[in-house]
Amino acid sequence: MDNVLHAATLPAAELGPDRVWMLPPLRASMAEVVDGLARAYRVPARELVSYVPQVEMEERFGRLPETAFRASEAMGFITMARWMCWCEERSNERG
Repeated sequence: MDNVLHAATLPAAELGPDRVWMLPPLRASMAEVVDGLARAYRVPARELVSYVPQVEMEERFGRLPETAFRASEAMGFITMARWMCWCEERSNERG
């Protein structure tokens, strides 16, 4: 949702005539998501969250190739690396 909100606030004058771009996907395993949120909120997430692999979902969405979204990244859209930094920043804010 943050990427959609970010897109809505971009100044139209700075975008030029080409306003179509691919938003970068957040590529993470469930364990990475849980670990990131655990760091961000300083909670024992592994004790609070359980999940089991869903083969059909993983086959459809979990095995996509790595991609580069340099234009989107340059425009400030959230990427996986930025999401991981966000988790670290939240963790540091909480002391």
